[in-house]
Amino acid sequence: MTHENAINAAETYLPRINQVILSCKVQPEMARLDEPLFFEWSSGLEKDKKSYKSEAMMYEMVMTLATLAIGKIGAASDARNIRDYPLAGRELKKAAGMVQCLAEEQLPQWVSHKSSSDTLGKDLPVEASIGFCEAFQILCLAVGQQMAVATVLAKPTVPNYSLLAKLCLGISEHMELFNSTMNSKAALEKEKIDSDFFTVIAFETQFHRALSLYFSARSLWDAHDFGVAIPMMKDAIAAMETRKTSASKGIPAIKSKTSYLKFLSDDLKETRSHMESLLQSWIKENSTIYYEDVMSVVPREKILQKGLMMMKPDPYMFEAVEPLLLSTDFRKG
Repeated sequence: MTHENAINAAETYLPRINQVILSCKVQPEMARLDEPLFFEWSSGLEKDKKSYKSEAMMYEMVMTLATLAIGKIGAASDARNIRDYPLAGRELKKAAGMVQCLAEEQLPQWVSHKSSSDTLGKDLPVEASIGFCEAFQILCLAVGQQMAVATVLAKPTVPNYSLLAKLCLGISEHMELFNSTMNSKAALEKEKIDSDFFTVIAFETQFHRALSLYFSARSLWDAHDFGVAIPMMKDAIAAMETRKTSASKGIPAIKSKTSYLKFLSDDLKETRSHMESLLQSWIKENSTIYYEDVMSVVPREKILQKGLMMMKPDPYMFEAVEPLLLSTDFRKG
């Protein structure tokens, strides 16, 4: 199934299941079944394709909305050029709004009204977890901002390096916040997801922190602050190095041909080569033209202390529906 097909199916089904739920709410005396009805789903994000069942209609609605959000993310991932990036960013903002709706409205409402027969948390897909949805919203915004940065870099004009530094640091901070939120609020759900996915998150976190330093250095150089730009670029290069252990600073190693990061290997080498080449050209230029003293350490006031997150979730609103009539005269007797 394509992302577009999944999106269309979810958008068609959502108002229908929402209408059934509303009908049961306003006519509880008629909301009865002759036998149990189970809704069955498997997660689109877990490493194991286990099926989960629940009798709750809210489960059906929650998973349908989660499917719509994942479909939007999948559609955004198809972006291949500058024309696609703005649309991808908008799709990710919509996805963030959908999982925000789940985390702040639908799932808490389900928890507050669930019966003893309902299961929630480890017995349902990760998408049906409040903590996971809180974290996933953060990730959607971070990836959405990546699309904004890509849009700027793909243009032929010289970018605003200072702004790019803030945006990249904002991405890094949100990637880090996503991981910490998973650890604090969705630890059980995290265990269900392939650990390689979190290696990618660690890579993205450090890579964008290094990019922030790189763009800061470019901004300082353009401002003729040569003596600070050079050590800032050195810090960027150091931040781009492969870390020696999982607890040390740096970018995670691309260990195998099956790693999710394998397709970035050549790009990473090219990025490192570019940064080193630019640094050497700056050192040569400063030593032959500007003669500015180069600081051994970048002053704290020259280092960005906080990034910028421009992306906000697009609030999700359910389509207005009218309740169905669950009782008619012919059912009597």
